[in-house]
Amino acid sequence: MRTTVDLPDDLIQKAKIAAIQQKTTLRDLFSRALIKELNTNNDPKNSLKPKTKFPIFSSKSAGSLDISTADLLRLDEIEDSRQNEITN
Repeated sequence: MRTTVDLPDDLIQKAKIAAIQQKTTLRDLFSRALIKELNTNNDPKNSLKPKTKFPIFSSKSAGSLDISTADLLRLDEIEDSRQNEITN
């Protein structure tokens, strides 16, 4: 199937060089890249979602940390707002 895609000039240049180096055509290079991208995004193991990070709390002595559910929820809200700032 024939289609037209508008790509940045520098990307096309890099693709042409890669195709020459790999002794292949642009069509095959783009096909392989698109297949790889589609397969990667459909595989939950390769998801781009960030890994869960657990907070680290310090205490004066082992077993002396007193933290409530409300404290954890507040920290979770702070972390969510930080993530939103990063992605926006």
